[in-house]
Amino acid sequence: MQGKVEDEMSQSTFDSAHGESMAASLASLFAMPPFAADKSWRKRHLDMIVTTLTRHHYEQCSAFRHILDGLDIDPNQTRAVADQPFLPVSLFKKMILRSVPIAQVSHRLISSGTGRSGRSEIFIDRPTSLLQMRALSRIVPSVIGEKCLPLLVVDAPTPASDPAGYAARSIAIQGFSLFASGRPCFALNDDMTLNMHDISAFLERAGGKPFLMFGFTHVIWRYFLEALALTRPRFDFAHGTMIHGGGWKRLAESGVDERRMKAVAKELLDLSKIHNYYGMVEQPGSIYLQCAHGFFHCSNFSEVFVRRADLSIAHDGEAGILQTVSVLPKSYPGHNLLTEDLGVLHGEDDCACGRKGKYFNILRRLPGVQPKGCGDVATNQ
Repeated sequence: MQGKVEDEMSQSTFDSAHGESMAASLASLFAMPPFAADKSWRKRHLDMIVTTLTRHHYEQCSAFRHILDGLDIDPNQTRAVADQPFLPVSLFKKMILRSVPIAQVSHRLISSGTGRSGRSEIFIDRPTSLLQMRALSRIVPSVIGEKCLPLLVVDAPTPASDPAGYAARSIAIQGFSLFASGRPCFALNDDMTLNMHDISAFLERAGGKPFLMFGFTHVIWRYFLEALALTRPRFDFAHGTMIHGGGWKRLAESGVDERRMKAVAKELLDLSKIHNYYGMVEQPGSIYLQCAHGFFHCSNFSEVFVRRADLSIAHDGEAGILQTVSVLPKSYPGHNLLTEDLGVLHGEDDCACGRKGKYFNILRRLPGVQPKGCGDVATNQ
């Protein structure tokens, strides 16, 4: 995969000087362990990488160019990452943001949101897809090891309902299939009921050895754990490692939190190795894995800031709106986004787990909050 990614990067539309510097910085990121980019490395390289991405999207995406021109922002000026222009993530639900010709788009990701603000549509080309897959292939082994494992996907192969909402889940499943030692097994039927036969057959094939489980949080809870709680079959998942993320907002009204989910998984299945991750359809690949101490971590490929309501940078330990930065998106201007989540940054390079980079927690969703930022120019024209 590495050679393919490097070939695609060499065909980039970045200008030669900055493009070569960015390619060299990305190559060093992939050469390091996935959580080794410390504050000093980021200070030397990240400003240039994000500036180059901003300039690229300014040149290739007319909507993004219109936003920056309306705010009188010069994309050629290298700034600290914290001072770079960002977009509110909700903007992807309101307009088309694409930096490549439609003929070069290999995937269209549709968010699973069903609120009044609509769904995000993200356009992925082959170079971006390869970068995202390669980043994921560096991040996930940090918790499961380097060997491929039998994979149980807690979802349906082709769910009968909501095919648009399933699109993003399907891409994520494909991504995690990189770590499968064989063909993935799906724990649910197309009607989202338990596939008891296939689950039993999977566990028999695993033979009491380590295996990987992957799914989206709300799917795991509503269609897997709750269903198992009704039948209580004698399944032993003690050798499994489950990675899950997304959909917490769907469970909040039911009073389901991470602690309860882990307790139920332990009681029903003797499953204790569970890793939550924070991520979004607007920035696939650069997920934020949770460590054993309960913090989400920036990998080499991401950065975060926490901002107050006036968009100034909050102090460590101060709650605010989470901003996420990814070095991966080339086909759409999703490299620097202000989310709709309330978070708190706890520190940088000094987590007890040993990972470098910033680490944080998500407190809750911010329903109805529309922070003022770059998107206002586009939506008010």
